[in-house]
Order: sequence, then structure tokens, then C-alpha cells
Amino acid sequence: MGVLMLAWFGRLLPLPIVGWVAAGAVLLVIALLVEHGRYRPSGGEGPWVATAERFQDPASGQWIVVDYNPHTGERRYRSAD
Repeated sequence: MGVLMLAWFGRLLPLPIVGWVAAGAVLLVIALLVEHGRYRPSGGEGPWVATAERFQDPASGQWIVVDYNPHTGERRYRSAD
């Protein structure tokens, strides 16, 4: 943004272009701040219920158990060991 301001003061870019780019940068920063923690996995809060679903991971060969959180609908996969 500093480069754009220098360009505007140096009359290299017309004011409307600088304004549109600055507004886009402000919107991008706001979006990043709002969405910062939205998709972060939960830290184990809430009641987790073990389901009957079990499967063997093809990559590691380990048996995997599926837990379910009825409040959020989130599923968690953990090793059966």
C-alpha cells in the first residue's frame, strides 16, 4: 500500500485506481481477520460419542475409530490403539 501511495503522490497512477486497490486491500485484511479462527479444528471440547464405524487406514495399516460430536456434527478420527 505504501508503494501505491508513493505512486499516487508521484502522479504515476490516477487517484481512482489507487482508491480501488486500497479498498480491495482493506477488504482483504478484514476478511482475513474475520475468518482467522473459523476453520480451526476444535480442541476436544464437547461430548464425543464413539460410533460403531471402524476401518483400517490403507497407508499405515492402523485401525481407526470414528468419534462424533452431536452438538457440532464434527467427526474425529483416532487410532484404535
